[in-house]
Amino acid sequence: MRQRLQKVIAAAGVSSRRSAEILIVEKRITVNGEIAHVGMSVDTKTDTIQLDGENIVMQKKQYLLLHKPKGYVTTLRDPDERPLISSLISVPERVFPVGRLDIDTSGLIIMTNDGNFSHLISHPKYKIRKRYSVITDKPVSNRSCERLINGFLLEDGFVNAVKVSSLKNENGVEIDIHFGKNRIVRRMMKFLGYSIVSLVRTNIGDLNLYGLEVGKWRTISGIERDRMIKLANK
Repeated sequence: MRQRLQKVIAAAGVSSRRSAEILIVEKRITVNGEIAHVGMSVDTKTDTIQLDGENIVMQKKQYLLLHKPKGYVTTLRDPDERPLISSLISVPERVFPVGRLDIDTSGLIIMTNDGNFSHLISHPKYKIRKRYSVITDKPVSNRSCERLINGFLLEDGFVNAVKVSSLKNENGVEIDIHFGKNRIVRRMMKFLGYSIVSLVRTNIGDLNLYGLEVGKWRTISGIERDRMIKLANK
């Protein structure tokens, strides 16, 4: 059966669908020895698909949950040689992060080699909520909480939170969003006049940090995985 090339690359655990398209555009993917193009269809039974001259083969699917520490980057390669979150994971399969957390942010991140699962979790249309615990330099006013809910324009478009709750005994808030943009929570709070002291992603959908120490990881159970898929397809 023929399928879109980027979907096959994602299913093989090489990258997410979006990253697969980038690999194709960069001419790093060939099909039967010919440079591939975005949108082409392939048959995994009859076509030879390669990345940088190496055959792409199907792997055992892995679904991992990592408590990312500050000081680590969520790319698989870094020209500045900063610590990579992949160095914290020990599985034989090549896994990649679902979405990103900036180097100064800690908290939950999913690592997988299932590009289709990654697409369900990260694409805004599936509205998987991500919760952030944000400690700020001063108390967050009710007016600011209302503005977070109602939304406002940043340089790259309209943004808003789907839920905002004040943190007890500390300056700051918990913010739920279901989209991802570069440093989005930091930029939202800066727009409202706050400096962030600490930023932690505590939840992705039904998954949370409970029992997971900083720098540690665990396997996402089949029940948890299926629940996340069901949540995305609601």
